[in-house]
Amino acid sequence: GGPYIWLSCCLELNQRRGRGRGAGDDAFRRDSLLAAATDGAVGRVERLVKVAGADVNVRDEKWFGDTPLHFAALEGKVDAVHKLVSLGAEVNAANDAGLTPLHYAAMEGKLEVVERLLQLGADAKQQTYDGRTPP
Repeated sequence: GGPYIWLSCCLELNQRRGRGRGAGDDAFRRDSLLAAATDGAVGRVERLVKVAGADVNVRDEKWFGDTPLHFAALEGKVDAVHKLVSLGAEVNAANDAGLTPLHYAAMEGKLEVVERLLQLGADAKQQTYDGRTPP
């Protein structure tokens, strides 16, 4: 938790001094949240969203506009999937190709994540932009 607590303290000090949040802060939060979701680090995910103000639905600029939920689903991190949705992640968020977290989990055979996403309201019939549904 060290660097994330440090980040939240720095952001708080900047806001108190009237500096607000800059683009560099936003990029750091985005990259940190995507990494935490990929790692399944539920505590880091929660701190980044609640304390540091990271956008739970932020889109990765390098990989097809995937959200943290896409990354957690792809890696089979069921607890992170649940936490992200509880924090407001869009369960049916589509990336630039129309793929949802459910598509990723199904394609990678992450059954526990598929089940959890369905319990959390994922649409099993949502199609990609080329008409595919989750396998």
